[in-house]
This record gives sequence, C-alpha cells and structure tokens, in this order.
Amino acid sequence: MFSSLRAREFDVSLSIPSTYPYNIAFLTLNILGAAAFVIVLSLTEMLHRYNIRHHAWRSFCVSWIVFGLSYAVGTCILMSYQGGKNSGRSAMAVCAIQSGLIYAAPVLVANTTLGLIIQLRSIMLVGMNKAQDQLSSRSRILVATIPWIIWTINFFGVLAYALIEPSKLEMNDIGTYCHLKIPTMNTAILVVLMYKRGFRLAGKCDASKTAIRLGIFMLQVTVGIGLALAIVFTESNTIVMDLIIAIQSPIAALIFGLRTLVAKSLSLQRQSILRLLGGVLT
Repeated sequence: MFSSLRAREFDVSLSIPSTYPYNIAFLTLNILGAAAFVIVLSLTEMLHRYNIRHHAWRSFCVSWIVFGLSYAVGTCILMSYQGGKNSGRSAMAVCAIQSGLIYAAPVLVANTTLGLIIQLRSIMLVGMNKAQDQLSSRSRILVATIPWIIWTINFFGVLAYALIEPSKLEMNDIGTYCHLKIPTMNTAILVVLMYKRGFRLAGKCDASKTAIRLGIFMLQVTVGIGLALAIVFTESNTIVMDLIIAIQSPIAALIFGLRTLVAKSLSLQRQSILRLLGGVLT
C-alpha cells in the first residue's frame, strides 16, 4: 500500500538549510502552547479544587493541547528523518497520522470554543435573570463530548484516505507538517459557519467581562484558524503563515487564565513564605 509513495515526495531534507530555524520556532511555539494549557489545567486543579469547572471548559483546554501537538508532530518528523532515507513505511505511516491530525485539529478547537460559548451564555442568562435554568447535565455532557466525536470521525476519515491513497500524501514545502495534495473545503465552510454562530451567541452577553474576553479570543482565533485552514486546504504555504498557526495556542492560553492562575499561584506561595517567616520570627 505504501509502495506507490515515491521517496522524492518525502525528501524533506532539501528544505532544511533555508527553513530549519523556522521549523524549530514552529515546533517550539506549538509545544509551548500545549504546555501552557497543561499548566492552566494543573493550576486550576490546585487553586480551584473546591470550584467545579464545567466539562466544556476542560474540553476546550484539552482541545488546544491537541491542536498544538498536532502541528508539532510534523516538525518532529522533519527533524527525525533529517538527511536520511525517509521513504520507509514508518515515515509514511507517521506522516499519514499527522496529516489526519492537522485536518481534524482546527475543527476540534472550533467546536470546543463554540461549546464553551454555549455553556457561558447559559450561565450568564441565568445570572441576568433572562433564563430560569442552566443547561441540563445531559446537555453539558453533549456540549463537551460532541466535538471529540466529530474530531474522531475527521481524524480517522482523513487517515483512512491517506493510507488508501498514499500518493496524495506529502510534506509541505516548508517542512513543518504533512498534508494531502487534494484539499477539501467542506471543513473550512463548517468552521466558518460555527464561528459565525459563535459570534452571535457571544454578542448577546456583552455585559460580562468573560464575554468580552471571549470576544477578543474569538477575534484572534478566527483569524488564526482561518489562516490555518487556508494553508491546510490550499497549496500556498509561507513561513509567516505557519508561524501564525503556531502562535495560536500560546495566545489562547494567555487569554484564558494562564496569566491570572500563575499570578495567583505566586501570591499564594508568597503568603505561605510570609506565614512561615512570621512563625519563625515570633
């Protein structure tokens, strides 16, 4: 099945002299974003252990971890097979998996963001006495799980196609990730529709600071994911656009709690040290 994929299609070492520093930057930014959301989740468990976080929020954070790691895999492939014979089955299998991940990742974060908007809107409407009840437990579970069901379908669908038609699989011109030669625009249209609906929902809650922050995030992530889709579903790849993709998850982490959680963590540590010193001095 892999024999039809010619070695020259994976001769990514040719692009290393001119793009290697950018590949490192691309890898670093994506891993940094994923790590930042791991920190957000960890600090939340430590600092807000008595405040129950909604499933939609956790799903949102985990989706951005997946987003960052999905794009980082491509650069890891480039570095792992640098200068060697990378036409083996293992390289092609990993590249097929990574191709499936990058096609599924933008839709995943779009869906989890929309789920978070739905959850926040429900809470805000209750707080403003415009609704009597929040989402039911079943609805909250569906909001958190449906994005991952769609992600699974997208991932395995693209992976199956890549394995059946390996000749359509290739590393992009810059060498940052693998993709398919024949794009499909259905996913791009789906994401545009979801974000359009998301803006409408967020606009109904403009009195809340959370909604304002969500609106700022939606603005940057819509532009970023729009560019990501433009790159993935077309053949126009530039280093600048790849780096814009990579910076999305760090920005999302900064907007959604990393700065506040780290500051609170440092404040608690400072208070503990002062209490300790006070006990020693007295």
